[in-house]
Amino acid sequence: MTQELRQRKSPKGDGDKAQNNSNGKTHTKGESVDKTCTRVIIVTGLLILAFSTTIYTIHANNGNILTQVLPKAAQDIVENVCNQLGLYGQGGRQYAVVIDAGSTGTRVLGFSFHRSVIDNSLRLDEELWKQVKPGLSWYHEQPDNCSQGLSELLDSAKNHVPKEYWEKTPITLKATAGLRLLPKVQGDAILAVVRKVLENSGFLPEENLIEIMNPMEEGLYGWFTVNFLLSQFDNIEKLDKSFISLDLGGGSTQVTFAPQSSQVEGLEGRKHFIHDVNILQKPIKVYSHSYLGLGLMAARKAIIVASTQSEVVSNEEIKKVRTVCMAGGTNPKEWSFHGNEYLISHMPSGTRANTYEPCLALVKDIIHAESVHTPSELTSRKIAAFSYFFDLAAEHGLVHEGATDAVVKVGDYINIAKKACDIGGGEHRFACMDLTFISALLNTGYGLPTEKEIQIYKKINGHEASWALGLAYNLIEAK
Repeated sequence: MTQELRQRKSPKGDGDKAQNNSNGKTHTKGESVDKTCTRVIIVTGLLILAFSTTIYTIHANNGNILTQVLPKAAQDIVENVCNQLGLYGQGGRQYAVVIDAGSTGTRVLGFSFHRSVIDNSLRLDEELWKQVKPGLSWYHEQPDNCSQGLSELLDSAKNHVPKEYWEKTPITLKATAGLRLLPKVQGDAILAVVRKVLENSGFLPEENLIEIMNPMEEGLYGWFTVNFLLSQFDNIEKLDKSFISLDLGGGSTQVTFAPQSSQVEGLEGRKHFIHDVNILQKPIKVYSHSYLGLGLMAARKAIIVASTQSEVVSNEEIKKVRTVCMAGGTNPKEWSFHGNEYLISHMPSGTRANTYEPCLALVKDIIHAESVHTPSELTSRKIAAFSYFFDLAAEHGLVHEGATDAVVKVGDYINIAKKACDIGGGEHRFACMDLTFISALLNTGYGLPTEKEIQIYKKINGHEASWALGLAYNLIEAK
């Protein structure tokens, strides 16, 4: 860090009059102050350097004693100074590469960490994020064609990770709901191509190099990410005060939290919602469930199919659909999902002002059919929502331009859903359908009142809000 020292000019009439020293040289009071400040800065810097080097030596010899003798603010200062000087705990710098094969796109995330000189914990430094579209499931008929996009992502990862670290940097690809919804034969054909590409990437292939992600892990890693980035693990004994995480992807949605009680109401027949996990070496119970089919894109398809007012004309290539949940427009909207092609147009509901209500009725039926559980804790706990929860809010004016986080109310989603349905979505032809689904998922599915505030994120402290960070952290800690 460069510090700029500028000599102040003495305004006329102030007290900084020129003075002669014993050598006859002229100087001002301002100059004297600046020289004194410079000396103080230099001495302070040397003291911090000496202190940090001493602390580093103490850590190397005495393990985690520093967490007992230094207050948190002092620990942070020492950590930052040592990091700038390249002084790390045992293990030094470490990297991980995670490929997120989602339903609408494939993303590479490269993470750089360092070991803390304070307690040797893993500290996040920098992050790479890059995406290519479409998602891997789009190549179900020509699986070999998916390799080009993967190669582009891997080139970016190699630019992020120094070459000398490649062979010891773990890499893994996790496919989410997009590939889960494909027939197994098609999904396996795509993953076989992906495996060859990753094995020749130069990075260290994980034992489970490629797999369709366990839905519970997707929710758990997403929960870990947001709480890690929001410093909720600083007091590991109070995880019942941590954030509930809500993730909305293309094919599925997850809800995850550390419950305040070992007994969560309404879990008769759903005991699999509670999981025993280790968080920073502490065993805890976590509530986590993924609803496959209630992701945003999967919900679109369900709304189209379930609409009792829709008019479907099918042939071998395309399905022409008219539905009340489609925002009005002059021309039909083309849309494809998992090999199905649709040409969707608006079906008037009698009067434009009544468009939202019949769409909401359809959406509620879909949510009820999935038997979405409504944990009572959601109404009183802090909630962090990300992925499409943020994206749709940003598209429709609930987030300040350029911001990567915001606080919204459930009622805000309902209001913009009504506006999109009753006035029209403009360029966002799916706005009525998507926003009605999101608002109903929160209000009807999870039982959140309209006044409930939710913190929505694209990034937290400059890092992506996604499950990939949680997985990367686990990859390194498991070594």
